[in-house]
Amino acid sequence: MTNDPAALALHWAQTGRKVALATVVATWGSAPRGVGSQLVVDADGAMEGSVSGGCVEGAVVLAAMDAITAGKHAILEFGVSDDAAFAVGLACGGQIKVLVQPVGDGLSITTLQALAEARAVARPIGLATDLATGSSRIITPPDAPDRFRLDRAGLDDDGTFITIQNPPLRMIIVGAVHIAQPLVGMARACGYAPVLIDPRGAFGSDARFPGETIIEDWPDEALDALKPDARTAIVTLTHDPKLDDPAIMAALRSDVFYLGCLGSTRTHAKRVARLQAAGFTDADIARIIREVGYPEPRNRDPGFETFVNIIIGQQVSTHAAAAIRARLLAAANPLTPESLLALDDDALKAVGLSRRKMEYTRLLAQDVLEGRFDPDGLHRLEDEAVMAAIVARKGLGRWSAEVYMLFALGRTDVWPADDLAVMVAVQRLKGLAERPNRVAMDSIAEHWRPHRGMVALLMWHHYNNAAL
Repeated sequence: MTNDPAALALHWAQTGRKVALATVVATWGSAPRGVGSQLVVDADGAMEGSVSGGCVEGAVVLAAMDAITAGKHAILEFGVSDDAAFAVGLACGGQIKVLVQPVGDGLSITTLQALAEARAVARPIGLATDLATGSSRIITPPDAPDRFRLDRAGLDDDGTFITIQNPPLRMIIVGAVHIAQPLVGMARACGYAPVLIDPRGAFGSDARFPGETIIEDWPDEALDALKPDARTAIVTLTHDPKLDDPAIMAALRSDVFYLGCLGSTRTHAKRVARLQAAGFTDADIARIIREVGYPEPRNRDPGFETFVNIIIGQQVSTHAAAAIRARLLAAANPLTPESLLALDDDALKAVGLSRRKMEYTRLLAQDVLEGRFDPDGLHRLEDEAVMAAIVARKGLGRWSAEVYMLFALGRTDVWPADDLAVMVAVQRLKGLAERPNRVAMDSIAEHWRPHRGMVALLMWHHYNNAAL
């Protein structure tokens, strides 16, 4: 059984069930699900998929059942000014428009079969739907090249709604080394179809990469068979020119949209010299993104001092926060509840603390000394209990708790949905017209569980290195 709503609509229809397919055709503001999101509904109200992350599904199911009975398509709109929308829980601050099509009314079983056949052989295909009539027809990349290239559904100026069904983006990883193990998982969580290439059987083993596609050929031979295209990313990780160079050369001769090569500045300089000797131009070589690998670690020591540093860092620049921390440590080193409380107002003002941050840090120190808060015991608690203990402290909110849990406790599934940099990075990467709010951020990140913390780190990395 598939979790793709269009494929499920075909399966249900072929087994004799009356079916409708609901599709988000337009969004405004912080809608929790993007354009092209789908929900399949049968005549009894059974459903799979989502058009709003749970906000308006109930209303859409009822409308779909009515459409099945009437045999006609319908257009639904929900927004914050709509009383009916509030009744079903649309509280994210956005608006959505949903097309409901009964299978048979402009959306035929033949059309759904064509989609399924294209999916089975990884062939790009799409649908063009006239919203006035509800009639859908098959399209291919030449019909809407920009939409296929960007993998983006949407409304054209003439009122035609285009949905795109591209094969998954591929990530070809050359070198089944240790950092390839988390990379494969992150690639899959982000929607890529990862492929590993390594002729060394001990590296690319099923035991190290269970269930993954592993090719034990030399990289040039493997890439010749895989035929990388404009929907392919290639990452080389071996540091061995015998393995990396043939892959890099094959990638530079292709249309891959991303080529990342692990290596130090010295290693990259030698790589560039070899590629120049092989006849590649500076423009060719400029396609290589050298800065691949782990984002810079942000580990923090758990304990009182890190909480003070979090308070210091609130609503000031990184540079200013670092200067204040340095002056505070010069005045109270080591920084403990006792040493902080020993500093008077003038001393704290001199290091750069505002009156409010003086209050917050002193209250925190008192809570620790009087046993109301135990920073050293937080690692023993579940995520929800850690969050509750931290936000109970004045001056430490949800964002502060999430930062501490990520960087001091190493919790891997914490998602700082209210962090401005993370929101901006998600907006950029998802191509959203407006910055998503918490409801939309949570919905977008749901399929990244249980690695949302690592995704957040990548979002910060992207925000700080937008050229990547």
